[in-house]
Amino acid sequence: MPDRYTYPGSDVLVNKFGVTDYDDWKDAEADFIGARMVRCVSIQSSADTTLRTCKRSTRI
Repeated sequence: MPDRYTYPGSDVLVNKFGVTDYDDWKDAEADFIGARMVRCVSIQSSADTTLRTCKRSTRI
């Protein structure tokens, strides 16, 4: 029985990028998380920023 949360014939979760290959997905996920972390750190280093502001600014 197919899982509605994964792509057909794959163990990769359905994602916004449409990546269906596991290795490509892990690479894309690492790049995406790294970019969000850099953005969050740069926001935090500016004036008085809260975690909520950081989360709001990195939302896709």
